[in-house]
Amino acid sequence: MANSVFNLSNLNGTNGFAINGINERDRSGKSVSSAGDINGDGFDDLIIGARSARPNGEYSGQSYVVFGSQKSFGAQFNLSTLNGTNGFAINGNNQLGRSVSSAGDINGDGLDEVIIGAPEPSYVVFGSKKGFDASFDASTLNGTSGFAINGVNDFYNSDISVSSAGDINGDGLDDLIIGAYYASPNGSRSGQSYVVFGNRAPVLDLNGNSSGIDFSTTFSGTPVSILDSDFTLSDNKTTLAGATITITNLLNGAGETLNATAIGNITATYNPTTGTLSLRGTDTIANYRQVLNSVTYNTTATTVNTTIEFVVDDGQAPLNTSAVTTTTLGFIQKFITGTTSADILIGTRNNNIIEGKAGNDKLTGNGGRDKFIFRPGDGIDTITDFGGVGKLTSCT
Repeated sequence: MANSVFNLSNLNGTNGFAINGINERDRSGKSVSSAGDINGDGFDDLIIGARSARPNGEYSGQSYVVFGSQKSFGAQFNLSTLNGTNGFAINGNNQLGRSVSSAGDINGDGLDEVIIGAPEPSYVVFGSKKGFDASFDASTLNGTSGFAINGVNDFYNSDISVSSAGDINGDGLDDLIIGAYYASPNGSRSGQSYVVFGNRAPVLDLNGNSSGIDFSTTFSGTPVSILDSDFTLSDNKTTLAGATITITNLLNGAGETLNATAIGNITATYNPTTGTLSLRGTDTIANYRQVLNSVTYNTTATTVNTTIEFVVDDGQAPLNTSAVTTTTLGFIQKFITGTTSADILIGTRNNNIIEGKAGNDKLTGNGGRDKFIFRPGDGIDTITDFGGVGKLTSCT
């Protein structure tokens, strides 16, 4: 007959293991839960709260995710050894970790999330296959990596109990439930609980029908469209609330610009300091698609090697931003055009397209992979090209 009592002191790494807190008085283990499979490796993970830990000062709180593994944990596992590959720590500012739980898959990406209670706000951390830092501050969650949940009132204690609610509305997404036992909807401290429905993020695919997640184009010396005409945009909601398009490696300051043609309720504002074009206003997905399709890039620089990030926002809680997608702009081709007179046209050391037009012109590529255009009746032109590869094109 099997023993009816099991002593935790008998854990030896084969039948289980102990998880040790980091510092004295951290109170690690005040709250514990399954974390589901947050990193998508096929093993369920654990989450442990330590509300008295001090990563950001006294009682700032810390929570720990320990990844599941086929490898042995040994009889003892120290949370101080978490390094991003075997788990990670989430740092708080106010007793983070008073309650912890798996949140299920609330954004429909196939990975489980975790919810961590703290006195205003609590936090949800999204699952990811891209890996986690060894530790990060909960305050850095940005809508793509997770989000904060603010209570109705600071004194309602909406951090004491948090949990996944499963899929209670049948939309295929898990939901959350949060208890606030100090709330007073029907008298002092009658208590209140809140259900937050899951929500899919908008999906923006810059390649559209092509494979991959990014789109590349070549700057041509005039404003250039930075989206494939076949790009796709979708969401489980019918409207979007905004989008940001950002030059991530802004090199030319005010000389680099992003522009868009606004329609409907959508406004378009460009900040040359940050290189960010902001689209704001609740409108249909179709209208947002039209405005995104009108986005162009321009620069006064002579070379271009630019990456531009897109993030779309549906304005719906709890998840409201798409994954970051990028477009890249390659080497510049500079257009140099003559007049009806005899011109001397000299290109840059980059790639140029040079057309003399009428008159007897002298065309110099000056390096790079240059293209010279001639049309019947334009005159007699002379080409001098040094240090590059030239191409002659006759246009009828």
